[in-house]
Amino acid sequence: MTLSWAEDQVGKRRVQLEKEVAIKQFVSGAQSPIQLDLLTSAYNDISQLPVDIQNLIKDKNHFIGEFGAFPNAKMIYFDQYYHSESQQNRPLIILMDFDILELSIEEIAYGAFYVFILLLSLLLIFRRLLKLLSQKLIDPLNDIESQLSNQIVGKDVPFEIEKEAADEFQHLIRELNHYRDENNKLLKREQAFARYASHELRTPLTIIQGANSLLRKKAEKPFLHKQINRIDEATTQMKVMVDALLSIVRYENSEGNLSARVLTKTELQSIVDNNINDYAPIPVEVYVTVLSEPTIYASEAIIQILVGNIIRNAIEASDKEDVAITMSDSILAIKDQGNGLIKSSPNGHGLGLLIVDELCRKFGWRFSLVENHDCRGCLATIHFNTISNHNEQ
Repeated sequence: MTLSWAEDQVGKRRVQLEKEVAIKQFVSGAQSPIQLDLLTSAYNDISQLPVDIQNLIKDKNHFIGEFGAFPNAKMIYFDQYYHSESQQNRPLIILMDFDILELSIEEIAYGAFYVFILLLSLLLIFRRLLKLLSQKLIDPLNDIESQLSNQIVGKDVPFEIEKEAADEFQHLIRELNHYRDENNKLLKREQAFARYASHELRTPLTIIQGANSLLRKKAEKPFLHKQINRIDEATTQMKVMVDALLSIVRYENSEGNLSARVLTKTELQSIVDNNINDYAPIPVEVYVTVLSEPTIYASEAIIQILVGNIIRNAIEASDKEDVAITMSDSILAIKDQGNGLIKSSPNGHGLGLLIVDELCRKFGWRFSLVENHDCRGCLATIHFNTISNHNEQ
């Protein structure tokens, strides 16, 4: 279609150029028809034209276009010119044998094939350019995004990128690795401080316990025995805190090599009993329901701190009401019947819950403290990760 249109436009332009030559010859006295060249003839008498062409231009003042079909197609130009001798307008008809100029079917097919090959070549070139652009811009971004995702879930490996990537991405990877190294150094310093601090605290705690044992043997008054027992309990709690701190450091240093253990009903009940004894004057009943025993990576010291803090906050909030503890393989829920979050504090009952939230974050657990809508009080829940989820992380 495009080639046919182009041919028609060339033919129209050519017969229009012949118009002035034909007019000059007719004005000079040339008789119709005039052979302008091998392809073109000019007429100023309509009666000299074939009948079908006469019928075509009849009742028209102007016409230009192709008439007829291959192999007898002609380009026709019809207009009028002013004849000075007769002082009247006369018709001007220019006929051009158009088929000689038109492309054959084979030539059109060849041209179409050539255009198709050209377009296909351009598409292949553009595809190659897009692929190169993708390798330079898009693929490095996707690769960096994937590596950042791996860093978030705990896979601590250096950032890498292909050598063919743009210089800007190479610089970005260098900066990311620099920040990663600085972050690892800071983390190791924190772990080292926690490890050394824990070891340093063990010595004075052991001395306190030893001296307290000697005082117990010498003390005769009930008042002194009571104070010695309080010192012993406080020292024991402090040692639990130190053991928990060491457990966190060991967990962060060798997370992938830790073995799982089961949090049993006996261990949970022991933690509950130890914390109830600290609140003996408060008439609070703690009910423990174990649906199933979860498998975890945290040490006993960590669990003592976690559960102990939540139980103590629940007992302090409940005053004289009951506390219900429910444990399954995925959650540990502690429900109190105190004043709730709105009437007390929206952030919990004390600093202990901040420690609980931080420890849960360390082990990939989720801690929530919400208003208990079924009745009064709050519902504190630890959502454990399953072993399969932990391995995926």
